Amino acid sequence: MRLAAVLVVLVALAGATEARAERREAAAGVEGGLALPALASQDATAFRLVTFGVGGFGRFGLTDSLDLELRFDFSLFRAKIDETRDLQGRDLVGVRYFRAEQYHASIGARYKLVSGYFLAPYLEAHAGLMWLVLRDQQFLSPAGEDFGVEVADEGQGALTLTAGVAVDYRLFDWVFVGVAVRWVELFGAGLHQRYLSVPLQAAIYW
Repeated sequence: MRLAAVLVVLVALAGATEARAERREAAAGVEGGLALPALASQDATAFRLVTFGVGGFGRFGLTDSLDLELRFDFSLFRAKIDETRDLQGRDLVGVRYFRAEQYHASIGARYKLVSGYFLAPYLEAHAGLMWLVLRDQQFLSPAGEDFGVEVADEGQGALTLTAGVAVDYRLFDWVFVGVAVRWVELFGAGLHQRYLSVPLQAAIYW
């Protein structure tokens, strides 16, 4: 009980104290949370497609309010999309089912809206590259009948632009925990065009 009370007091004092400057600080961390691709779920009872993603990041403080950030994240999901395919001059209207592996690397910056405190909101902007691997693909009729069309595994690349907001809290001036909300737009000829992610984050500063 005494140890718990001491920890509570220390956390409260940390929250009430101004943080030291973040210029030239470095940080490394991990994140994980929900990802919501703008694709249909294979589960007919699902309201929308929801999956989980994990990743890591590194940061460097260019100024007290501006961080340069490198980030990588990965997620898996199963989805479907309405599609029309040409088969010997005849258009087949059906549904493509697939399992996806999503790899995303990006570089960008975070701007702290309120400087000097342990609890801080940020605006984020990133540009990057996404690679999507599609496996176990099937092309079926809307009623679920097999057209007999083989769909091979494939990879799809796209450029990305990400905009987001985040809030973080620094514990004892060296540990960071927070949450972010990010909207990712994909620019390419692939099936996947956009998604929303809501990750929880933890990092160590030095």
